[in-house]
Amino acid sequence: MIEMNRWRTAVAILAVGATGVFAAGCGGDSNSDQVNQALDDANKQIDQAQEDAQNQIDEAQKNGDIPSDEEIQNKIDEAQKNGDIPSGDEIQKQVDKAQEEAQKQIDEALKQAQQ
Repeated sequence: MIEMNRWRTAVAILAVGATGVFAAGCGGDSNSDQVNQALDDANKQIDQAQEDAQNQIDEAQKNGDIPSDEEIQNKIDEAQKNGDIPSGDEIQKQVDKAQEEAQKQIDEALKQAQQ
């Protein structure tokens, strides 16, 4: 639900931007007032949609439907402490080891190709 609201907001923003680009190329001064008014109205609708989406997020967090950022971080910290997921250092060590192994294989392949 929240993700859908974000998509709708993003689409609305793009639509307003496209309208503005289109409108900028059209008409003279009399039309520009109407275009500016339409853009102002669209921006107000976008602002309202964003406010509504944030209110829904806040309400969901308040009701416990989605965890807060602090709760998420606490779960990550606990999982790392328990060894359920590797720490950043451990991940980096694994990446370094994989890169070294890949480089050895590349070097070996190059040696064989030169022979």
